[in-house]
Amino acid sequence: MPQTNGNIRKGQEHGSSGRYDYDIAVIGAGPGGYATALRAAELGLKTALIEKDATLGGTCLNRGCIPTKALLTAAHAREEISKAQYWGISVDETAVSADTGKLFERKAKITGTMVSGLASLIDFCGITVIKGYASISSKDGPHTVRVSADGTGKTSVTAGHVILALGSRTVPFPGVGFSDTVLDSDRALELAEIPETVGIIGSGAIALEFASFWNAMGSSVTVFMRKGRPLSHGDSHMGESVMRGLKRAGIKFIPSSHVTNIAGTHESEPQAVISYTRGTGDSSEVLEFKADKVLIAIGRRPATESPWLRSLNIAIDSDGSIKTDPFGKTSVPNIWAAGDVTAGHQLAHKAFAQGIVIAESIACEQGILSALPRPVDEKTVPQVVYSTTEAASVGYTSEQAQGLAGQFTDVEETVLPLLSNSRVLMEQSGGSITVVTARHPGEGGDTRYVIGVHIAGVRAGELIAEAEQIIGNHIPLADAARLIHPHPTLSESLGETLLKADGRPLHVR
Repeated sequence: MPQTNGNIRKGQEHGSSGRYDYDIAVIGAGPGGYATALRAAELGLKTALIEKDATLGGTCLNRGCIPTKALLTAAHAREEISKAQYWGISVDETAVSADTGKLFERKAKITGTMVSGLASLIDFCGITVIKGYASISSKDGPHTVRVSADGTGKTSVTAGHVILALGSRTVPFPGVGFSDTVLDSDRALELAEIPETVGIIGSGAIALEFASFWNAMGSSVTVFMRKGRPLSHGDSHMGESVMRGLKRAGIKFIPSSHVTNIAGTHESEPQAVISYTRGTGDSSEVLEFKADKVLIAIGRRPATESPWLRSLNIAIDSDGSIKTDPFGKTSVPNIWAAGDVTAGHQLAHKAFAQGIVIAESIACEQGILSALPRPVDEKTVPQVVYSTTEAASVGYTSEQAQGLAGQFTDVEETVLPLLSNSRVLMEQSGGSITVVTARHPGEGGDTRYVIGVHIAGVRAGELIAEAEQIIGNHIPLADAARLIHPHPTLSESLGETLLKADGRPLHVR
């Protein structure tokens, strides 16, 4: 039987009025699901949270954001040891070693602390947690959720609104299954030892973060990418800066490569052979690369493969994502969707925002709130890659903006090399900041707005929040450039770039 925590918070006055067991039933306890549940409970809605995994938090907390960043923190510590020589501090690097047992034990402890903290918060808010597999059938209707420990739907709960926060799955390499040698990110996190050689297929966030960790821990890492640079969908200056930084760290890149197969070899050989081609036509060549481990990091797809979901006739896009309106409503009344299962960036912080919007939209329908919330704007959602050279981005690239002539005119791009910043020099690092500005054709005058910021460099993820505030609040460039940044800091590099974009450069030309 499914398990529940049975607690209903005092003050959930609005309740379900006896018609349903709950006002809201959320399927999936990842960021989108638990954010919906927490905000709904805060608004006084009787809420159930259904999760098939043993722990709450979804991929992000258990197999993604938190454990990978814990490992990258260890990688950063190792890199700082290597930089000590620049300050006259002698370190015998041959004597530096990593106790992988303690490393992974620390990762597990951090993850466990976060999971238990979330569970305590959910319990405190009076949310009923139901463990088991959930499904909805067209026969029962959209208000009934069947739950069981094995997916057969033996128990049911009813709710006025059902939220689908089903998450996403790793995209496998065509024709090749995952194994002890061919890994997805889940399996990579479970490795007990650091591999000597690694081949990584893909050049997005997951690929670059694992490349950075393994490289710092002593692995020989080679990244295979279809394009000429990593993060190919983003700003070109940012992608090139990240690649230069990772190359300096020792990571190898094979650009413009097309992997055709991954196969095992004899016991006396490395555990996998990557077959790939480079070039086109007569100049094309077929090559092989041998590695102890191969990481497949070619993306994730929405977890919408369940037959029960398809039987509901919910509108699903060609990429597998559930179609929703700006507030999270699906094509089926009273069913909503949030997180990786929806279109756009698959990011925990975006899912948090979607969950809040859904909970407040339902509260508005029930008269608890007087006004609908502001929907999530995809172009104000920041993205961060926590590689050795970090990358962070929000808004449009210049190429994207130039393709939207009806929305933007007079698009300009301003690039600042981060080596002009004293703190970056102290960090023995580099990178760049790109600021994209434009005018809106519907407005008169010469007012320019910041519509995109793309950063590659040390702690880029911490710097992007200011850019998000500027873009999200539609602050004119001239006003943003007047903001005073403390000196000497990494943050002043954004201020310098804004001044340069406004035609008033100070320390650069």
